[in-house]
Amino acid sequence: MRIAIDGKRYYLNSSGLGRYSRSLVDHLLGLEDAEDLDICLYRPKGEVKFQPKSHRRLTELTADYLLPGHIGNALWRFTKLPTLINSGSYDLFHGPSHVLPGRLKCPSVVTMLDLIFMRYPQYFRAWDRNYYRISFSRSARLADHIISISEATKADLVNLFGIREEKISVIYPGFDDVFTRLPRNRLDEIRKKYNTKIEITFPDASEVIEMVQTNGLNLFYESAENRKLCCGVRKVHPLNKMLSTLDGWITGLRSDQTQNRQSSAKIEIDEQHDSMVKLNPILDWSWEQTMGYIKENDIPYNKLIDQGFPSIGCEPCTRAVKPGEDLRAGRWWWENQSDKECGLHMDHSK
Repeated sequence: MRIAIDGKRYYLNSSGLGRYSRSLVDHLLGLEDAEDLDICLYRPKGEVKFQPKSHRRLTELTADYLLPGHIGNALWRFTKLPTLINSGSYDLFHGPSHVLPGRLKCPSVVTMLDLIFMRYPQYFRAWDRNYYRISFSRSARLADHIISISEATKADLVNLFGIREEKISVIYPGFDDVFTRLPRNRLDEIRKKYNTKIEITFPDASEVIEMVQTNGLNLFYESAENRKLCCGVRKVHPLNKMLSTLDGWITGLRSDQTQNRQSSAKIEIDEQHDSMVKLNPILDWSWEQTMGYIKENDIPYNKLIDQGFPSIGCEPCTRAVKPGEDLRAGRWWWENQSDKECGLHMDHSK
């Protein structure tokens, strides 16, 4: 089977669609039982940020456009590339970054990250917004199948572009697949067991959009400052908004988690949150005590713990710990500092 892939994002983007494209190609080349699989990766002209390792089943085809920069690349992708694909006897073409180069003879798949420019048009220039709308909708109609990275994007494709649901598959990209194998009904389990109401809060959409447009989708990998910014927008700000409606809060902090938490007390006046009362009832418990209590009392818990995730954060910022590692070693593992915090219990602005 011969698969052609538009490699622009693979070679040039350090995050987001770049990571997705590289993980896709690496996975395909790593399939041990696919000796008849050949990958052709279309490469932009000039200097690139990322270079694939040499592989006997990988062929790179470099663009030969004359005009410099994005204009030359775009013209080549939408004029010359379709001709090359149609004459290449491919079994499948995949556009991993929203667009197809044109009408193709072979079956085609396109990956759609989001349609955020249509949901929040005020954050996009008119020219960009119209270009995205035309090229994305055209590609969605031309593609034989669409990969959506979330249910929300699938719903937008159906409601905003009129795409049939059966044409779309939702595949969550890029992270440890143990996250997607686990059941997602933990909140319902807790509601039923304790007969209680759980209030849900979300990040402010405009904050997320501004942050991603300025710093990129996976900004947290670039620097500790960017990571703290992301934690602030996605976790700290929503918590602060909820806490502003309350008189106090109870946490699951333990003093053995980080050096910063060793100075906490079971009953505190939380200066970080308008001097409200903060209770840390299991502060002096060990990890073994905590898990023992959970098991003895049949308390619902995140089953990722059983998969080697004793400290769990957001998907792209959490990995399983290795034998002998600290319990929080899987959090923001690419950072060097040992006392890492997201900001829920530590003010990063000071």
